[in-house]
Amino acid sequence: MTLLLVLLWMGLAGWVLLLLRLAHNARGYLRVRAAQPFPLQRRPRVSILIPARNEAEILPVTLPAILAQHYPDYEVILVDDASTDGTGEWAQQFAAAHADRLRVIRVPELPAGWVGKTHALHVAFQAARGEWVLATDADIVFHPKALEAGLWLAEQQNAELVSIYSFLECVSFWERVMLPGFGLLLSAFFPVPQINDSRNPLALASGGYILMRRSMWAGLGGYEAIRAEIIDDLNTARRVKRSGHRMYVAATQDLLR
Repeated sequence: MTLLLVLLWMGLAGWVLLLLRLAHNARGYLRVRAAQPFPLQRRPRVSILIPARNEAEILPVTLPAILAQHYPDYEVILVDDASTDGTGEWAQQFAAAHADRLRVIRVPELPAGWVGKTHALHVAFQAARGEWVLATDADIVFHPKALEAGLWLAEQQNAELVSIYSFLECVSFWERVMLPGFGLLLSAFFPVPQINDSRNPLALASGGYILMRRSMWAGLGGYEAIRAEIIDDLNTARRVKRSGHRMYVAATQDLLR
């Protein structure tokens, strides 16, 4: 009985310490909102990179939102990564009505030595013409001000990589059970103030929104330098920060979901 009480007290103490750590990490955690203004000094061209494999169900929701950005100068490059559900066919038909903004590239097979998503991003990056690139996921819904928010953060923070953490929509039972806990663990082990501190080597980015200066990422070898890495967002952030470039992360509840 005494041992059980000791274990219970140790567990309680662990939770208290975790909550205190989370509260400490929350300080200085910038949250950007759709209602705030994002005045920009410059408006460089941006290439939005979307790797898509078997995303025919969600793209009719997410792609029109990406193409509805208020920002004036951007292009969208969607890479159909050997999909078998009609993703490429739907995207090509949609692109016909948005030829000024959207290009679709088909990847028939994965080359040896590459991870699928990283290769799709590499193909899109090679085709990009923007001064900046924004890597995202096919299941992210963009608010019309999402792109200019990232560029505003880059200007304000003098950063060459900006990542905005999306609001997670938990629909199923297991999503409601697992995702909040996963988010808490990430906050505990990857404190945002440390990520945003240029003197600290800790780095993390969210794959749903990674905005980078194209010349900077190309100078670091681009996606080819992380071609075998499964966790592309973490390794992108690490490579950028460890090379001495400034990165900055923030969160939102309504700009991305």
